[in-house]
Amino acid sequence: AYQPERVDSFELGAKWQTGDGRLAIQATLFQSEVANMQREINVPSATSGLAQSIFNTADARIRGGEFEVTARPAEGLSLTASVGHIDARYTAVKFDINSYGAINAADLLVDLPRAPRWTWGLGGSYRASLGTQAALTLRADFQHRSRFAYTDNNWGWNSASDRLDASVTLDL
Repeated sequence: AYQPERVDSFELGAKWQTGDGRLAIQATLFQSEVANMQREINVPSATSGLAQSIFNTADARIRGGEFEVTARPAEGLSLTASVGHIDARYTAVKFDINSYGAINAADLLVDLPRAPRWTWGLGGSYRASLGTQAALTLRADFQHRSRFAYTDNNWGWNSASDRLDASVTLDL
């Protein structure tokens, strides 16, 4: 049996843009307090060898911020840049998170899974009219995500990753 998980989330943000819409800025700060965090934990099973059970493993605090700028310096051209930061930490432990055989202060040092510290991106698009009815749009976006744990005990990690997306769209 396990207790309900409780999350208290707070967010503060601001948006601003010029009167002509050529420059826009957005900024956000957030914090979440998680009590009785529920996790699926692999445990030994006499019948199947391994079973997954849900446990209240810890309490955690997740805070961070995001910042984004969009500029439209010329007709049809749009440029974007963004950055995000997450600071996710355990504040109390109720389970042997790091799988070392004891519940202790070392469990507080384990990274929360699926919480990359940094993300950032750049993008741009250009739309050109082709006569009175058609238009051609070229778009490219680059995104970076820093290394992050994908298992609760931090035995598995996703490497930092970069992604480039590009597209060409013809509207008729």
